[in-house]
Amino acid sequence: MNVQQHHLEEYKERKRWWETNWSNVEFSPTWRISKIPPEVQDAVDSGWFSPRASVLDIGCGTGEIAAWLAQQGFKVLGIDYSEAAIEKAKLAHGEIQGKLDFKIVDICRQHLTSPRFNCLIDRGCFHNISQAVSSDYVKTVASWCIPNAKFLLLYATTRGSRLEF
Repeated sequence: MNVQQHHLEEYKERKRWWETNWSNVEFSPTWRISKIPPEVQDAVDSGWFSPRASVLDIGCGTGEIAAWLAQQGFKVLGIDYSEAAIEKAKLAHGEIQGKLDFKIVDICRQHLTSPRFNCLIDRGCFHNISQAVSSDYVKTVASWCIPNAKFLLLYATTRGSRLEF
């Protein structure tokens, strides 16, 4: 197996891991939020995320941030490559046509031919992507952006055994 095949298999295995975990009814990730992160709140309050903008929530999980942004007047698409996570987001928050939608999307593989988002947020996706596909992530994210889009990337670092944002 060559290096590229190895990275592809590693990527597929990571995707299966997420699907298995999100499919487990008892799965409660340690990073699940109980309140909106201050960085997201500030992006909205300061106008850095333009009022009524279209927002892409990358790796939305169960959709807490996407739903909150929709409540603030944004048009939001929450995406995750886990079908189980998207099902949980839809059950928890519902969907509102043109206001809040959730879709299964692999942000490393599904390019858009016509960009449509002027604000993007990633709180927990990029730091879980292997270096082997990180350039795919960057290219794909760029394909989803209109010119001069704002991108809020909250990147976890490890300190001991805790993830910190």
